[in-house]
Amino acid sequence: MDCPCGLTPVNFNSVNEGKSVNLQPGTKNANNSNETFSCQKPFDDAANHPAQTFDDSRKTSAFFSGGGQQTLTQGRRTASAFFSGASAFISGDSAFFSGGQTGDMSGGSGDDLDLGINSNFTFITDRQKGLIPAICSRFPHAEHRFCLRHIYQNMKREWKPTIYKDYLWKCATATTIPEFEHFMSEFSSYDKAASEWLKKIPPKQWARSHFTGRAITDILLNNLCEVFNSKLIDGRDKPIIGCLEYIRQYLMKRICNVMKVMDKTTGPLTPTATSILEANTSHASKYKARWNGGDKYQVTGVWQDQHVVDVRNNNCSCRKWELIGIPCKHAIATLNEMTKNSEDVTNIYRWVNKVYWLDTWKEAYSYKVHPIKGRIMWPKSLCPTKLTPPPHHTQVGRPKKKRNKTEDERMSRSQRGSSSQANNQDEGIRVGKDGAKKLTRKYGKVTCSKCKNTGHNARSCTGR
Repeated sequence: MDCPCGLTPVNFNSVNEGKSVNLQPGTKNANNSNETFSCQKPFDDAANHPAQTFDDSRKTSAFFSGGGQQTLTQGRRTASAFFSGASAFISGDSAFFSGGQTGDMSGGSGDDLDLGINSNFTFITDRQKGLIPAICSRFPHAEHRFCLRHIYQNMKREWKPTIYKDYLWKCATATTIPEFEHFMSEFSSYDKAASEWLKKIPPKQWARSHFTGRAITDILLNNLCEVFNSKLIDGRDKPIIGCLEYIRQYLMKRICNVMKVMDKTTGPLTPTATSILEANTSHASKYKARWNGGDKYQVTGVWQDQHVVDVRNNNCSCRKWELIGIPCKHAIATLNEMTKNSEDVTNIYRWVNKVYWLDTWKEAYSYKVHPIKGRIMWPKSLCPTKLTPPPHHTQVGRPKKKRNKTEDERMSRSQRGSSSQANNQDEGIRVGKDGAKKLTRKYGKVTCSKCKNTGHNARSCTGR
């Protein structure tokens, strides 16, 4: 049942019944505080609703998230207006989609974002088992990528040395299939069992060489969602309305900060796209392009780096232009050759995809999160639907605020310390967990403070 506020509630306690969120007005929340809940009827301006918030990423992509005791519900009108200038890329975290309700929650989020069954969106998740069949059934035409960091975490359970991480990233960052097969062959020569384990995961879900170009990004990690989760540390333990108010105020601050960056930005592109284009332009000076008389050019560089650029279709055989929508160094070398031949290249920025333009960035942030009045001035809802709180069991001990870190995050400093300790063990120096160097007792001599002799201390001194 939909709330008159125009939002589509997501059910956390029922899998297939399609009920609304269990939060009953006038009752205590899951944290047993004295704050009561009441569903607010819609305001004249949809943005004044305290639950209608949205967020976006640096590359004008979007993500969604929801949880057992906290949820970010997006208004239909606000979300549809925002997505008019965003690229079709969504990041999800299974920390919010665990349990038997995974399919229903992904479907509810799809309804909130106006995602139909034929939506050509690209999802990137952490390879949680419940999300794979849910996205496949709800969005069969969508592209589903896996976060490479989570793949490495699964690999590290059996293969711990960091060299496996290097091989994994070489295979994932290769943009062409021959290059991908070359690195996979090297990985198989090093450890066949590990490479066979990796081959069981379809490369179209984690390797750039098998990505399609419709997402206009070659991202391999779901940091879009992880960054948003890190902003909820101070608000995740609040009641539901307090949590949403925390998110709303944070978004107001973020939008203002981004607008200040936009005002200082010069040029037609975003700062990130400008830096990438400048780097490619610098590397393009080392390449030479040859025209074939049609629409294609052969671009040759050092170390047998030779590719074919198709100007009409805006792609290069290295596939970097196709993946991110920014001309690669081979394409820029081609444009320089076209300029020498007096061809109409106009402006180099014309060959950059529109998602990287400053106007698109401004359009994504043109829909503001409006300020609202205090809670005491909120009108009472006439909605007959009662929302009951979800079942909550108070755990023993102090509630945790920090998230559980993975083994790699916990051991990273120790591993760096152990490697440095191996290099400095001959010098009698060890490196602690905090990175500080400390002297060891291996080569040190103890001097007694009583008899001033070496080999023992004052406690074991016998007066000799």
